Amino acid sequence: MRPTRRIERRIYEQYINSVIDHPMMVGAHWFQYIDDDVTGRSYDGENYNVGWVTTTDIPYPEMAESARRVNYGLYQRRFEKK
Repeated sequence: MRPTRRIERRIYEQYINSVIDHPMMVGAHWFQYIDDDVTGRSYDGENYNVGWVTTTDIPYPEMAESARRVNYGLYQRRFEKK
């Protein structure tokens, strides 16, 4: 796994867990499904690699595993007695 994916994976899990733990939050999302094109967007050149899938629609397994892990324990985490 390349370092950037490790960081994104950790940030995703921290972000979603912070939403789960906050009593006033009802949902959250990751803002981009697919990576930007390597050549960049036509109007500003942005070419970030922040999606769930590559530009060829191949899922990043690290992100999918993180989502699976977080979502599997979502209700238990949200509603456990503290």
